[in-house]
Amino acid sequence: MAQNSVPRKRRINLALQGGGAHGAFTWGVLDRLLEDERIAIEGISGTSAGAMNAAVLAHGFVHGGNAAARVPPSVRSAAIRSTSGSAIGISTRRRARCGGT
Repeated sequence: MAQNSVPRKRRINLALQGGGAHGAFTWGVLDRLLEDERIAIEGISGTSAGAMNAAVLAHGFVHGGNAAARVPPSVRSAAIRSTSGSAIGISTRRRARCGGT
């Protein structure tokens, strides 16, 4: 008799480093991790730009799960066009898109 086993999610904890460029590139990695249904982010922390990314991700996750924590396409394209690569600029745009809620 064959068993129908549901694959277990791999639980991970993330520590995000600071630095404007790292903060900008981190969003791509976080977006991919949130997209992968085999992965569950159990905890996240960070310093400087990493802390800002962690806070934005946690806020989205609390208010709508993985889908709400992902970077909207409009923010993703704005980040790619950004010359500064600043995590602050990315986070500010993300917050503005949330409507202040």
